[in-house]
Amino acid sequence: GIRAAIRLTARTSFVLFITAFTASSLAQTFPSPTTQWLRINRRYLGFAFAFSHLVHLIFIILFVRLDPSNFWIGRTPTSLIPASITYVFIFAMAATSFNRTAKAIGGTAWKWLHWLGSYAIFISFAAAFGGRAAKSGFYIPILVLLTAALLLRVFTRFRRAKITGSQATG
Repeated sequence: GIRAAIRLTARTSFVLFITAFTASSLAQTFPSPTTQWLRINRRYLGFAFAFSHLVHLIFIILFVRLDPSNFWIGRTPTSLIPASITYVFIFAMAATSFNRTAKAIGGTAWKWLHWLGSYAIFISFAAAFGGRAAKSGFYIPILVLLTAALLLRVFTRFRRAKITGSQATG
């Protein structure tokens, strides 16, 4: 049961993350009422992701407490460092997604935190699901979706840079 809860919360977290991660790019590349709604509400999607992943962490902690020998199979304390760093980013991003805290750290720090954090989370999902894709075909579409999300963001970034550059020279 606990492993199923861990898998379920990982998947709900992934859906919420990938939606927030691509919201702005989707709105720019495929403008529609739906993609505009996603862009406008990405903060709340991010909060929902952070909450879902907090629940995921709680289930992991329960698993460690209830069945430590099975939890530690194939893991070492140092193997948990990347996930721990990702959780720090998740909580820092959620904490700075309020107007008051965003203002307190400043726009530049806020942008860097959220940019680095979003890619740390992206890499964490890619590593977790990538390792599982080798064992189960279920995860291959998730990796395809991750790749498409990354390509969409890169495409949007280059397109935006090209438009900005042409306006500056035009």
